Amino acid sequence: DDKPAVNLKSIVAQIDDVLQEKLTGTVFAGQDIHLLEGPGGEVMVQIGPTRHPGVEAVPDPEIQALIRKAVAEWDAKPK
Repeated sequence: DDKPAVNLKSIVAQIDDVLQEKLTGTVFAGQDIHLLEGPGGEVMVQIGPTRHPGVEAVPDPEIQALIRKAVAEWDAKPK
């Protein structure tokens, strides 16, 4: 049974999991920051009640950097 585990989560949900790990212990931990998949498959960033249409639309450069780090970490994981 050496088959790789099948991950049924979307790529955005998988990257959000990595982001949640990165947010732990930071000043952003309690701000309810999540990556969501929009209706057309695009990435939406939710910060509290506000949704932003993509990483570039997030007003805080530190949050943008954390998201980019999460994407890079996810991308480096074996698929």
